[in-house]
Amino acid sequence: MCTRAHEPLRGAADAALCAQARPLRLSRTLRPRARAPRRGNAAAPDPARPRERAELDLQARRPGRRQDRVLVRRRRRRTAHRVRPRQSLRVRGGGVRVRVRPLPEGGTIGVPAPASPYENRSDVLRGVEWWESKGYRVKLSEAALARDDYVAGAAEQRARDLEAMFSDPEVDVVQALQGGYGSAQTIPHLDFDVIARNPKPFVGYSDITALHTAIRRRVGLPTFYGVGLTGTGDKETTQFTRARLLAVLRGEATGEVPRDPDDPFVRSIRGGRVTAPLVGGCLWLLLQTMGTPWELDLEGSIFFFEDVDAPPWYVDGMLTQLRQAGKLQGVVGVVVGDMEKCDWREERPEWPRTKSIEDVLEEQLEPLHVPVIYKLPLGHGKHLATLPLGVTCTLDADARTLTVDESPFA
Repeated sequence: MCTRAHEPLRGAADAALCAQARPLRLSRTLRPRARAPRRGNAAAPDPARPRERAELDLQARRPGRRQDRVLVRRRRRRTAHRVRPRQSLRVRGGGVRVRVRPLPEGGTIGVPAPASPYENRSDVLRGVEWWESKGYRVKLSEAALARDDYVAGAAEQRARDLEAMFSDPEVDVVQALQGGYGSAQTIPHLDFDVIARNPKPFVGYSDITALHTAIRRRVGLPTFYGVGLTGTGDKETTQFTRARLLAVLRGEATGEVPRDPDDPFVRSIRGGRVTAPLVGGCLWLLLQTMGTPWELDLEGSIFFFEDVDAPPWYVDGMLTQLRQAGKLQGVVGVVVGDMEKCDWREERPEWPRTKSIEDVLEEQLEPLHVPVIYKLPLGHGKHLATLPLGVTCTLDADARTLTVDESPFA
């Protein structure tokens, strides 16, 4: 693997990728346009942390003066009052304060690489070719092809590229190149005001969970748990996955989430019915937000999670951490997607054969006394039903269904 940030590309297809050779039909699609100057890199303030702001105000004033202490107490009360509408909105309105526009016919897909780099250039070309076959254009960010070991370049550059795709007026949907590792590194460098001023559908899964969580917490933007560009073109990706991705981005996001066409069985671990915002992603990436300003907030939400290559004891440990941290106390429902290769039967004979993944889910989730279902095609399995996050959904564990009630689109 090349570890240089901008390795020269070779061959006709590669020249088309970087638009460094005579223009081909593909090059018009992939050639990056000049990026507008960046407007700073300060993260947007988190309105859910009034106490810290009050403490900073207190430090800025001269100590020992009664009038200063009174002013700080008043400011703290006013700020805390302003937080309540946001908390209510999160529960009733699905946690989204803004809406996005669906993908128009002939629109443009902007592709940054906030996590790992591509493995083969053909993976990128296949994804581009698929979008073009559907009548759309693809526009790679300035450093989408960068490679720095297991990440796609420096974190600052990856953050700038993500901002550029949101701010580019030609881009209609922002689709991550792929997951892997490293998207959490970009979050401290992101200017969330840029994203807030330019709301667009943002698609990705797995490692991109970190960005889904941060964008929802800081901007209130609905995002989409679906495959990245390389996954779109992957020869192993099913027609079900591609069709669902396209349908949701075009605006068909509401309604019942489809079941796995090959294995439609969905298990109800605990019955009941609830309507609330849906929040979550890849389980171990959600744990990585703990202790950060964009920490996972599950209060009053339906908790969705999935994972891959995690043995039962490891899943048990992750759920134990969430429970002991108090994160599961306010959960009103749980949707477990694919737990791919998480059982000892699945090519893992070295794992202890004491508990299955279902045993762990039962022991950890039944005591929550909320509706729980398991095995919708959401995650790293063969099929992935693109899912909007942050919007209001209805979980009916008796009927074993999840229905998207609130449209993420304007």
